[in-house]
Order: sequence, then structure tokens, then C-alpha cells
Amino acid sequence: MAIKTILCPYSGEKNSAAALRYALKAAQHHDAWVTGVLAHGPGYVERQFAPMVGEQILGMIREQSESFYKDIADRFALETKNAGWTEKSEFAEFEDQEHQALSAFARTFDLVVIGEHSTRSNESHMSPHPDMLALQSGRPVLMIPDHYEGKELASHVLVAWDGKRAASRAVAEAMVMLEQKGKVTLLTVGDEATKNLDGIGGIRTQLNRHGIDADHLHHKKMSGGIGKHILQAVDEVSAELVVMGAYEHSKFSHEFFGGPTTYVMKNTKVPVLLVH
Repeated sequence: MAIKTILCPYSGEKNSAAALRYALKAAQHHDAWVTGVLAHGPGYVERQFAPMVGEQILGMIREQSESFYKDIADRFALETKNAGWTEKSEFAEFEDQEHQALSAFARTFDLVVIGEHSTRSNESHMSPHPDMLALQSGRPVLMIPDHYEGKELASHVLVAWDGKRAASRAVAEAMVMLEQKGKVTLLTVGDEATKNLDGIGGIRTQLNRHGIDADHLHHKKMSGGIGKHILQAVDEVSAELVVMGAYEHSKFSHEFFGGPTTYVMKNTKVPVLLVH
């Protein structure tokens, strides 16, 4: 499927600035629309003081917030203008307490490009969790690290392959990107993941039929966790983008016990495409 609609959650802060830059590059490459969106709950001041002040003061706080949100929309318009992409860009802003509305909104887009989640008190209400957005929207979510400075779109992709459902969906959703990349490396960790790579129904066979000649990198040892293997492989082959399935088990188990998705998101220096 061609990429023609890109959603970019944008708050004007550094965690979304890198994402917007990447989204605009992707839009230019695919001749796609970019939709910026600011989905937010009550701001920090309103959350802290709403129970203690009257309606008049609360109204003033909300007016100030609205002015702040308008400034963010103006900043988005300036960024798209500077990129020469005004005619295929738009901006939406709405209240969204737990980012449930954002997940529903994202379901009609081909790709979501998003920055890291910010835990800062003045930003967290405007900053969705990339992993939860992938989980709840069902769309591919490309997370761009805060300090990512890639001047071009990634040309070398590392695909983390274990043969399971999430990895299969990740490859399927990323296929249009994989077909256009200069190099693809397929990473497997442990002996079980290397089964059925080639031959009838093998993942490399399927990639080859899409015109993708993928290299195979195999890590035998499981020590350190899959997440560490993925990021070690990124450094080993100088990959510029990771494609991986998100949360093969529940998100709770990943947050409580740790897991590949959690580890990679916290430590990656390159963009990561998450698909649940």
C-alpha cells in the first residue's frame, strides 16, 4: 500500500520537532499529506489549581492554554511552509484525556510519525506514548528519538524477525518502505527464529519476491535480552531504521518485567517502526 497520509502528533517541543522534520521528508518522498495533531488533556496549571480556584480564574487559565495551543498550530504552519509543503499539510487540535481519541483518529492514516513520550509536567498532557498509540490504533507508528538529526530518510533498515504475529505484521506494514530502501538486514536471535527463512513460505523468499534482497544477521546467544541484541545489531551493521513488532505479550508485562519494545524505545538512537 502506498503511503499518502501521514499523521504527526506535534506539541512544538523538542520531542516532536524531530518527528515533524522526518514526517515532512517522508511526505516529500512519497508525495503524501502531513496532518499535524495536538491532542491534549488539561495543562499542568489547570490540573494543579482547578479544585482551588473559582470559575473566573479557571477561565483565564484556559484562555491562556488556548493561546498556547494556537501558537503551536502557528509553529506547525511555519515548519511546513519552510519545507515547501503547505499545500499538502493541515493541523487538528482537540481535547483528549487519555489519548483514546487520538488512537481512534490515527486509524485512518497510512503512517504515524511521532517523537518520544515526554514526562515533563508541562508537556506530558500533550505527549502520547508511541507504544500505546501503536497498540490502540492498529497503525504503524514510527518513533523518532528526541535528538535524531538524520539529514535524509533512512536507507538501511534492520528488521527484527522472530516469526511471530507482531513481526509478521510489522514486515507487511513496512513493505512499501522496505521496497524503496537501499539495504535491508534481517536479524534473528536464537535458533528457533532461523527456521523457515528460505524456501516456500520463508520470509526471505517473500522479501525477494518483492524485489528485496535481504542480508541475514544471526545472533546465537540470548544473553542480555532481545532488545539489547536489536540495538547491538543496529551498531554492528550501521542500520538507520529498525522495524519490529510491538508487545507480543501484554503491555503490562513489558512495563513490569521489561521487554524488547520497552528497551528499544528507551535506548534507541535511530527511528523505530512499531507495529502491534
